[in-house]
Amino acid sequence: MHVTAAEPTYRSLDDLAVWRTSLPDVQFAILPPSTDRPNPRLSGGRLFASVLSPGCAYALDAATGEICWRRELPYHGDDSIELSGEALFLSTSQCLYALDLVTGSVRWEFSPYGAHGEMLYSAPVLDGKRLFLGDRMGWFYCLDAGTGQTLWKRLTSDDENDQVNAAAIVTGGLAITATTRGLALAYSVEDGEPVWRSELEGPCAHHLFLVGKQLIAAAESLYFLDPLTGELRGRVHWPGFSVSFAAGTPAKVALFRRESRDELETTDESGSPEPETLLLFEGTRLVREIPCSPYASDVRFSPSTGLLYVSGLRGLDILNPDTGEWLHALESADGIGLVEVTENRIYAMDMRGVVRALRHPDRLP
Repeated sequence: MHVTAAEPTYRSLDDLAVWRTSLPDVQFAILPPSTDRPNPRLSGGRLFASVLSPGCAYALDAATGEICWRRELPYHGDDSIELSGEALFLSTSQCLYALDLVTGSVRWEFSPYGAHGEMLYSAPVLDGKRLFLGDRMGWFYCLDAGTGQTLWKRLTSDDENDQVNAAAIVTGGLAITATTRGLALAYSVEDGEPVWRSELEGPCAHHLFLVGKQLIAAAESLYFLDPLTGELRGRVHWPGFSVSFAAGTPAKVALFRRESRDELETTDESGSPEPETLLLFEGTRLVREIPCSPYASDVRFSPSTGLLYVSGLRGLDILNPDTGEWLHALESADGIGLVEVTENRIYAMDMRGVVRALRHPDRLP
């Protein structure tokens, strides 16, 4: 296992800005993410963004930052956007919306409980013509992506307070999700028939993902499962800690840990904040510990550059997962959500709803 301590190159976001657009009337733009999807998200030369408060969806021209359309939502917007070739799928905690990519008009809505309470915390997951999501009453749904009609639904458990808040994954003809009662479950995408069920330690409320041929589920521990059978292939556990956020590269799992509630109550938080540490695993083997900025919390891998992009309250860190180098720290006083990355651009939104197109620091002349 290698610990990397080289100093990164420090810049402000505005030093690299190609354009900068302040979305109007934003009170608070981003939530802590439940998936590793970027917000904003790029498709067809446009950026699509979901704003928390007041709930709103935006399309911007990726070349200029000009707002193309704006769609107000009746409740807080979620952190995660799913895209097809024609529609954008995003939700509030009460309703899932399919919006037209070109105009922002509402194609259909799915609201199983109406405007009563917060019942949808699960991010939608698209697989061809099917859309999958769960609700806080323990139901897992398969919807027709074109119409919003329910194709099938399954109750994951009869236990009380069994919520399906995790973002599912579809692989090998199975739709796989997880619950707050510590269950991972797989269903046939065709008809919803149960295929396997595995127990986890603690709630799983974030996305499930694949690294190689292994299914990764992050709960109190980090689980490596066979996606076709649910068989446990490996587990990593830290006494006094749980996984706060995890994401995959083609060969590694990148994650942050958080202290358990009991540990937090005894932690001395006086003085300057300490750097965070990103852990990289190959299977259950810890291969690297990479320092990051204080308050770094979320991470995603970009296939366009082969790098990791770590977001948090201090801005954006760029890391090399192969060498363990902390390459760049792009500083922001207003935090940064998970970023969209192309070969030479980074698209980022901060907590105040400022969207920026940035020159990638590794591509500067």
